[in-house]
Amino acid sequence: MIGGASTQKLTTNDALAYLKAVKDIFQDKRDKYDEFLEVMKGFNAQRIGHLFLILLPESK
Repeated sequence: MIGGASTQKLTTNDALAYLKAVKDIFQDKRDKYDEFLEVMKGFNAQRIGHLFLILLPESK
């Protein structure tokens, strides 16, 4: 559910599966995958927020 709370609890395995799926999608576009990882690192370090993550794909 976008923008709302979900009752499903995500696990570390869910996160790893998501990262693998993204890597597979961008297998021929390593620069895009690296950009994705940098954005995720920034989010994890709380340098960027949820709104930025939502708006970023729309600006590309």
